[in-house]
Amino acid sequence: MKKYKSVIASIFSLVFFVSVFVACEDDVDTPVKEPASLFFSAKIDNANKSFTIGNNGFLSRNIDTCYTDDVGDHFNTFVRFYQAQSGYYISSAEIIEFSLMNVLDSTMLPKDSLFHGRLSESQLPFYSLLTLDTARATGFQIRWRDNNKKWYSSTGLQASSVTIDSTRDLTIDGGLSSHEVYIRFDCTLYAEDSTNSSLSLKDGKARIYFFNTCFF
Repeated sequence: MKKYKSVIASIFSLVFFVSVFVACEDDVDTPVKEPASLFFSAKIDNANKSFTIGNNGFLSRNIDTCYTDDVGDHFNTFVRFYQAQSGYYISSAEIIEFSLMNVLDSTMLPKDSLFHGRLSESQLPFYSLLTLDTARATGFQIRWRDNNKKWYSSTGLQASSVTIDSTRDLTIDGGLSSHEVYIRFDCTLYAEDSTNSSLSLKDGKARIYFFNTCFF
């Protein structure tokens, strides 16, 4: 009987040890893999924001524009991440928008090559109205809409540039000219209304897709 009780006590001790060990293991931080699809994540005024296209109703929309003036041909391309309205998740009015602004051809170069060439650089500045109509005006613009539907933009004084960590020309012969980039960024977002308010965006990361339908 004593031997039986001893075996039971040993089993109980082993189960208790394993339970404690597993509980301790649960406290260890586990790395979260970044999405392989298009995504955005950042801290905006210290609030964590994260959108993944295809999850929780988040969608992406692309558009591009071009025009010609006395300086040359100009090209802008945009992508917007937003959430479709539905009843099975918490809906949000927040939107993030990335733009490659003012790819400028003033010397009759192959324009599609300029599009891919800019997105193959290791860094690009934030777009600035102060250098409009020059080659240096080419840059990224980031726009953010909060849950109150108030818009903010990176078009203003910035202390850093956008880092392009990886870049891929996705164009298929005979198909749409397109490019995917993985970017990192920190910036100040300025209110687009007259309030003079601003937001701090830190630790920004995104995998985004641009296309070119009119700049050839």
